[in-house]
Amino acid sequence: MKYSIFAYPVLAGLFCLTACTTEPEAAAPEAPEKVAVKAPEKPLTPAQKAVLERKKAAAEAAKRVAETKERIAAIDKKFKSFSKKVSYPQRIEMAKEFLKDPEFSADPAVRYKIYDYIISCCRMPGWTTIQCYDAKAADVELVPAAMAIINDKAIRNTQKVKTYSELAEYYAGIKDFKKAEAVAREAMTLKQLDKMHQAKTYLILANVYRWNEDYENYKKTIWEAMKIHPTTAASHGAAIAFRYGKLDDAAAFWKAANNLYAELLFYAPANPRRSNTHYGSMSMSPCDRTADARKFVMDTKNPAKQRFDIAAHYCMDTMEPEDVAARATLKGIPAKDKFSWAFPRNGGFLMAYGRGDYALAAELCELTMDTRYMEPVHAKMLYVSSLGACGRTADAIKVANEYIATLKLTDMEKLKFQCFVALLEGKDVMPVIKAAKRSNKEEYGIIRSVARQCLVWGKTAEAEKYAAAYQKYFAMPEKRVLTVKYFDTPIYSVADWRKIYCKLEKQYCNIPYRGALDFFETDVATGARNVTFDPTEKPLGTTEITAAADRYGLHVFLRIEAENAREVEQGFAKAVSPECYFAPSHNQPYICFGPDPVGKSTWSFYTTYNNKGAIRLDDKSPARSYRTEFAFSDTDYVIHIFFGWETHYNKLPENGSDYLFDAIVWTPAGGMTWGGTQGPHGVSEWGRLRFDLNRKQLNEIRKEIIFKTYRNYKLIPYGGATGMGEDAFATWGAELIGDPEFYQQYLKPLQEKLAEYAAKVKKDMTDDEIEDVYVNALPLMKGLRYEVEDLRRKYLEEALMK
Repeated sequence: MKYSIFAYPVLAGLFCLTACTTEPEAAAPEAPEKVAVKAPEKPLTPAQKAVLERKKAAAEAAKRVAETKERIAAIDKKFKSFSKKVSYPQRIEMAKEFLKDPEFSADPAVRYKIYDYIISCCRMPGWTTIQCYDAKAADVELVPAAMAIINDKAIRNTQKVKTYSELAEYYAGIKDFKKAEAVAREAMTLKQLDKMHQAKTYLILANVYRWNEDYENYKKTIWEAMKIHPTTAASHGAAIAFRYGKLDDAAAFWKAANNLYAELLFYAPANPRRSNTHYGSMSMSPCDRTADARKFVMDTKNPAKQRFDIAAHYCMDTMEPEDVAARATLKGIPAKDKFSWAFPRNGGFLMAYGRGDYALAAELCELTMDTRYMEPVHAKMLYVSSLGACGRTADAIKVANEYIATLKLTDMEKLKFQCFVALLEGKDVMPVIKAAKRSNKEEYGIIRSVARQCLVWGKTAEAEKYAAAYQKYFAMPEKRVLTVKYFDTPIYSVADWRKIYCKLEKQYCNIPYRGALDFFETDVATGARNVTFDPTEKPLGTTEITAAADRYGLHVFLRIEAENAREVEQGFAKAVSPECYFAPSHNQPYICFGPDPVGKSTWSFYTTYNNKGAIRLDDKSPARSYRTEFAFSDTDYVIHIFFGWETHYNKLPENGSDYLFDAIVWTPAGGMTWGGTQGPHGVSEWGRLRFDLNRKQLNEIRKEIIFKTYRNYKLIPYGGATGMGEDAFATWGAELIGDPEFYQQYLKPLQEKLAEYAAKVKKDMTDDEIEDVYVNALPLMKGLRYEVEDLRRKYLEEALMK
């Protein structure tokens, strides 16, 4: 029932009246309430008070430490957020802003952090941030920051040692060695230092002498430091002794230190502190300590952690019996005693695996099984792979199955281990992959991985089988072929090319880079998946390719249509950036290069060194090797690439033969290719430059090369020709400096043969004479240096056999 708001006072009055006139009910007698009597507290004993005070003090100290860590973390975050565009003077000013905040400036640990950062900004940085450095700012800021630390009584003296060292180094850097020495000697007066830091103050003075090229006083100071903390002093002294070539001094320091563990670490092959005095291979070095290291590792009286450290530096790189025996003594060492020093690249097993030493890789995996290096799944896969590669097939199958059953693996990781097992058992992996019902992209990846794994395990036939299955996932375009027409009139420039432009076959870079990876996420290719791109189809804003040949070489032209070509030329608009590849025929070393139309320069990457079979293209010899030219008009710009025949004298094309070429044209819309390249350096996918040459044209090319080579051959008596740098015949035939017997037996017949063929070189050679000289003499003239080397090697081998 609802009442009016005015009814509530009336109802309240009636309730009160009723309460006052009604006789109350008799209440049961209540039990007396029990009052808890608190026992008087016993006074704390002095010992209990002391415990409480210590706990309170510890809690307050922990709180202060936590607050300090938070402040330092905030500073670190700020300092690490600076981009490489922020100069060091700017960073210093930002660091000083923290000092204006009382919360930061009141904490001595934070003050030290800030001033130490300022000092770091005043010291010469690494090459990646050298552009941020300002020497003038360093001269202004370093000394005040260092003095702020040194004069701060709340900052620990152990931290000040580092600051004294940096201040002394600064003064030495500006050649004020008196001040540098004064700073060092002041550091030596610091109190409350442990032995190691006390010795380091002596090392500051030693460094001052070293920076002043006073090695004798440096050495004397090191011996003083040896009395305080021998290991610290010996490590520093030996490192500098090595730089001065004083190996005996280094040995004397370590002998006095009497710390074999630290000494062995110092002499370890990978120690950068003495790498600049590494004498060839360690076995030939006067500092080779491998034998001592093996003894140290095998002596079980030495601490386990130290034994493992030394083994990591000396005994985990080969399968030599001595190293195997040393490693065997490490079995059973707990994980906490392993790798107190950083071990190279995933416990070393990755390096062993990479060079094909699978037995060593498997052994190192087992030795480090309980360490963090073997925690990643890829490390476990490498272990299984190594077991299979070194013939331990049953172990590999067992371990892989254990991983499948016990590890928390992703579906793809589990599938990969299942494929490992199938391969090792000699089964087809395709049913395993299909049963997993993965996406096409995942199937493609696992099949590629399986094909590579087959190569590791020596299963060549299986590798080819799965490589073919992998290729079916690609929609491959037909191979591009561009006909190269020969012209009797030489083509020297883009202007000459424009005259013959209408006679050339034209194609376009119109296949998207990686754009032929069709059917990746849809259906699996079950048959031929050739994607057709019409080479004559002209896409919008792409690059046209044409090619021609003359007696001097091959010419390739990349023409880019651009209404803003003049703006590109002047640098006000971006140009397309082609990445080109060229090889003189199949299975030949190739060159990768990138012409820059705006900068009018070309970068190059070679895949061979000069040898008897191949000569590197050299843009320093543009007439006979290769060059690039750039030309602009109002509507286009052209990149002219010339490859001289002379560099490829032993790989000249014949009628119907191919050179390989491709261009990836990088545009704002992505890469466009001519040949359909799926990835950089994918030789098999490049387009073909197919030559249309008759015998007369080919001989014109040969004759031009013969004449150039003949001119060089005639210069042999004067040195500098054919890559020899000297007259090989005269030098080897000389009684005092040569080897007349070698000359008479091998070089004189060669000299006479070349002279006979050289007599046939004349202006009006017939086709038969050209072919005769080119086939029988020109390779000897062009490669005379290598021919002499081969003959010398043969002569010495015969002499040794006698």
